[in-house]
Amino acid sequence: TIRFEYKAPITSVKYIRGLHQAIKKLGNNGGNFALQTHPFFSKYGRQVRRLNYKKMVIIYTIFGNTIIIHRVIPSSMIVDC
Repeated sequence: TIRFEYKAPITSVKYIRGLHQAIKKLGNNGGNFALQTHPFFSKYGRQVRRLNYKKMVIIYTIFGNTIIIHRVIPSSMIVDC
């Protein structure tokens, strides 16, 4: 969307890099984010957490030393169930 609709390829690359850096940081501090209790997150199982990056939400769970990213979605997609 950023690249083609708004014709901003440099901005799109910066955005993806920032999103990637946010995901990489989960390895150090992923357990610090609160467990999600909103009904929207129940489809991803128990112990679901989220990390916000700008207008995106990274939905993930932690199993031992492994972080599983379930989805990266726009925050506007989180709706009441």
